[in-house]
Amino acid sequence: TVTLSNPVASGVTATVSTSNGTATAGVDYTAITGQTVTFAPGSTTAQTVSVAITNDALDEDDETYTLSLSNLVATGDVTLGAAATGTIEDDDALPTLSVANVTQAEGNAVNTLNFTVTLSPVSGRAVSFTRATVDGTAVSSGPNADFVAIAASTVTIPAGQTSVTIPVTINGDATFEGDESFTLSLTGVANATPGTLSATATLTEDDQQPTTTTIVSDLPDPSVVGQPYPVTVEVRAQTLSPLGTVSISDGTGASCTAPLTTGTAPLSTMSCTLTSTSAGNKTLTATYTPASSAFGESSDTESHTVNAASTSLVLL
Repeated sequence: TVTLSNPVASGVTATVSTSNGTATAGVDYTAITGQTVTFAPGSTTAQTVSVAITNDALDEDDETYTLSLSNLVATGDVTLGAAATGTIEDDDALPTLSVANVTQAEGNAVNTLNFTVTLSPVSGRAVSFTRATVDGTAVSSGPNADFVAIAASTVTIPAGQTSVTIPVTINGDATFEGDESFTLSLTGVANATPGTLSATATLTEDDQQPTTTTIVSDLPDPSVVGQPYPVTVEVRAQTLSPLGTVSISDGTGASCTAPLTTGTAPLSTMSCTLTSTSAGNKTLTATYTPASSAFGESSDTESHTVNAASTSLVLL
């Protein structure tokens, strides 16, 4: 609004123009150049100057421009006042910050896992937050550290950008540990929502599972030469029931082989029948042969006695 403090007999005309402040003509508002305002002779009726504002959905700081007067035409002692400031108040919602969970194989050497933090929609203001890792079943300290911790520090997504990557160093190894996880925590979020959020990194196990083979039964013991006796074997892994075959030998020529039958994880079992053909103290050896490289080989031994068959002659 342009005002005149006192009436002027000759009337007053002046030119009004806008100029940029933090607001930009053509982007935030429509510029005015050389528009004339006129006060009729003897009149002080205020004159309105309308500036068209560009509406958008971009979250941004409040912005300003100025409206100034020039080219005064009047008779008498008339002066121009200072330029006025127009403030465009932002009324758009804060953008949403999100971070995705990540799952990747642990690997056998040092490697990198990347979290991606995403902003939607794009913002006209810088968005900042504090990021830090938090140990879970995967740990960042000690001789068997699974990853390198990230200490709390500030990350900024500049205005006009929509994402940032946060890398974490993973200490891959060849030791079976099972799947492990840790957390990336984002706190103190500024110029976006929510104020805190987190994501989980899961390191999937890609190392071979060690196994333990155990002969659990070889009855009757002792047995007799030529007498069949069943041998039962269990093979235990770490998380999954192992697949493959088990071969059993008495060390003196008798042997049998059978596939494993999966049971309640991580256990599998098998049974086959041996028939020893000589007497003596035998060492039964059970050898597990995996069906794939997912499981390691293992074996077990057990003592077993085989007695000579007794024969009686009866005179009738």
